[in-house]
Amino acid sequence: MIAQHDLPIRSVQWYRLSLRTPALGLTTKDISWTVQNTANWQALFDYQNFAPKAEWQTTSFVLQAKETAARGTKFPIWFTGTGKLWLADVRLEPIQDPTVGRWLEGLYLTRPTEWDDPYRFFRW
Repeated sequence: MIAQHDLPIRSVQWYRLSLRTPALGLTTKDISWTVQNTANWQALFDYQNFAPKAEWQTTSFVLQAKETAARGTKFPIWFTGTGKLWLADVRLEPIQDPTVGRWLEGLYLTRPTEWDDPYRFFRW
């Protein structure tokens, strides 16, 4: 297990965890992570798992925090078993709410025109 302590987490805020990993000779299938409040040992995010491959790959999770904890948090990444796991560019950062945004309204950022129709030249 590797852990980071005292990450401030705010309730209802959305976060993105992104990390790069390769693994070699793991005897387990999944690597787990969460952020825990050490005052009551409750998980501030749902427990998440990922399965790293032998080559470098980027993994990303988007989650909403359940509770607020300004101090006394623990962010562990762990697995049971043996083998080697490398971690690089680990980032847990707040992001905008992914359920709200202009991209939900369609593919165009502006009003579509006749030129936006990809089949305009093939109509009879």
